Amino acid sequence: MAYTTSDLVSDVQSRISNSSFSSSDIKQFLNDAQRSFATDATWRFFHTTQNYTLNVGTADITNGSGLPSAFQTPNKLRITTSGYEQVLTPIQYDEFVEKYPSYENDDNSTPRYWYMKGDSIEVYPAPDTAFTVKLEYWKTPTELSADSDVPELPVDFREVLVLGALQRAYKTDDDFDQAREIDDEMVALLTNLKRKYSFIPGQKQMGINRASIKQR
Repeated sequence: MAYTTSDLVSDVQSRISNSSFSSSDIKQFLNDAQRSFATDATWRFFHTTQNYTLNVGTADITNGSGLPSAFQTPNKLRITTSGYEQVLTPIQYDEFVEKYPSYENDDNSTPRYWYMKGDSIEVYPAPDTAFTVKLEYWKTPTELSADSDVPELPVDFREVLVLGALQRAYKTDDDFDQAREIDDEMVALLTNLKRKYSFIPGQKQMGINRASIKQR
């Protein structure tokens, strides 16, 4: 069975009685479902990397240019410069500030820690050399737009994507009984998909937020 946006839209349309939903509506439902599934587990197909060259004295690894547009969640940061290879230790920003309250005035050196500060990733100490670092992270999926677009989720996710879109359509129609029925099926499918595709099996709890399905 084909796995393009138009095929998925047609499949959703064939399963729902309300014909008032446009193709654009259903594409939005599919994209919402895709984004939701992307955060359900550490899927290995969304794991990627980006290299950066640090500026001497600058803690921000991107030097102000910002993280990748598809950045979702960091995994690890490591120095790859020959002779300095090491995985940096992650630390929560609040814990970091308590541990190093004068960090902004500390000497530059080889970084040992990394932390999220707002929308940036910073290292400590600030580098004394233009080290190359590799950021490993999970990215968000590319939105489905053109009819010929193919989801970045593997084809095994076809049915769960359709169900995710259907569930959102039923909730929009206030048909919460149908939405609950779909929810049960989605939980089973996602659990099996997690076993097959999760980057680190068991690292995140898989499931649908049942509390979101309620009467208004």
